[in-house]
Parts: sequence; C-alpha cells; structure tokens
Amino acid sequence: MLLPYGKQAGRLTHISEVPSGRTDLCCPYCHAELLAKKGKQNAHHFAHVGKSCLGTGSAALLDLGKKLPLDYSLSDYTHRKQQAIQQALQKRQKQRDFLHKKDAQNKQHIRTLFAYLRTHRQYVKARQIVAYVRYEFEAFPDLTYLPNSFIPHRKALTNYHSNKQQLAEAQAKLELYQKELAWFHSFQLYFLEIQTGAYHIFYKIGLTARPLAERLQEIRLDLRQFPKADIRILYALKGVAFLETFFKQKYRRQRYAIGQHTEYFSFEYYELEAIKRELETISEK
Repeated sequence: MLLPYGKQAGRLTHISEVPSGRTDLCCPYCHAELLAKKGKQNAHHFAHVGKSCLGTGSAALLDLGKKLPLDYSLSDYTHRKQQAIQQALQKRQKQRDFLHKKDAQNKQHIRTLFAYLRTHRQYVKARQIVAYVRYEFEAFPDLTYLPNSFIPHRKALTNYHSNKQQLAEAQAKLELYQKELAWFHSFQLYFLEIQTGAYHIFYKIGLTARPLAERLQEIRLDLRQFPKADIRILYALKGVAFLETFFKQKYRRQRYAIGQHTEYFSFEYYELEAIKRELETISEK
C-alpha cells in the first residue's frame, strides 16, 4: 500500500511535509513506525519499517502509484474523481444495507421456525436451533423432515453465520472508507506563487492537514536560499487532495528544481492562465 500520510498525536502529516528517511510518524491504521520514501521513480509515500498492514482505500482516494488520464483538464478530472469517490461510498453503503436486510430476513425465518417447533412440542430441535445460532460450532439440527414450505427457513438457518460474517465485513469496510474520507477531506490543497526577484517567479502545489500558515513557515525554510522570497497563496482548496498527484504528473515537464524538492514549477504565461482558470472553476463548485 502506498500510504500518503502518517500520524502523530492525532494529527495527519502528508508525505510532502517531511524529508526522506525515518520519521517519528506512525501508520494511522496499525500504528507501526513509518519511513518516508521520496525517490524519483515511484510516487512519494510512507512505508512501514517492518511488515506492512492490510491495504486500504487511501491510495485509491489520492491516486498514488497509478497512471492517470493526463489528457483531462484539472477541472474535468476533479469532477470525475469526486464522482468516483462518491460512487464507491454508495456502493459500500448499498452492500451493507443489502446484507443487513438479508440478515434481518434470516432472523425472521429462524424465529418462525423456532415458534413452529415449540408449538409442535419439538423442544429438543428448538434448543438445537438456539444453540446453533448462538454458537457456530454446535451441530446443525436435522430439519429435513419438515414440510417443503420450510425450505426457505432451513436455508436461512444454514446461511445465518456466513451472512452475519459478510455483514460484519461490509460494515467494517464502510466504516473504514468513511474514516478515510474524513481524513481525506481534512487535507487542504494549496497553490502558491513565489517571487524572488523582479522577473523570477515560480509556483508550488502541495497538501497539508495542518494550518496553512504553519506549513508556509516550513516552506520558507526550504527556500532559505531566497531570503526575500514573497509567497502568495493563490488557491487553497478542500476536498480535492487527489489533484496534487494529478497536477504533478500532468506538469512534470514544468518542474523547477530547488535542491531535493520536487513540488515547484515554472510556467509560461499561457500555461499559468489556463491553470488559474481551472482552479477557479474547481473552487466555485
């Protein structure tokens, strides 16, 4: 799993906010120690110091380690991505709701079956059903002698535990996805203009879950070779954290190298104007 963020004291830190190497951050899921991997081949990401925990949907949310449709405009890609995220959430909700309804139907069939057996004084079979429902390791009661009208009831009893397990897994996946969405929406995408001289201007895009003013102080340290740099916030957008990876891939040829940092760009006037129009469109939605 390409993990885009680590956690410390309840705060999320994006990979772009730390230097490469060992960190004091932990995995938001298993709390294991993390390494920041910021090479030139793969997307920057955190990795577990030891064995990685189970994968989650966070990589899909932020589009890490994936070839993106770079022929799309920024706004068109944003619209499609937001739709995909919402559809994924609805799919998980529908799956959970379907299994919840199925579980309720199974329970109703089992209650009807239990009542029938009690009414016909088949107490031993009734107790066996109770034992099977409560303890999966109990033997499944022999109910083949019942009328054919009870076939759905027997089937409901047979599938009770597997359906219950599927419901638990679907609920866990939904809760994890909702948790990841909440974390995802806590990130702010910023687009900065940095002027270091009369005709020397370049730009930076990045993510932060912290106050932007705090992040700007760190950026000034990165730019200490430009002590009089004037940094202007052109855009600060919520809910579009995936756009950072897309932006970096789409404009990789316009990257402007500053030491080991890879989030700076230099644009021609027409390119910049197009980017501003796109970001303006995104911010208005």
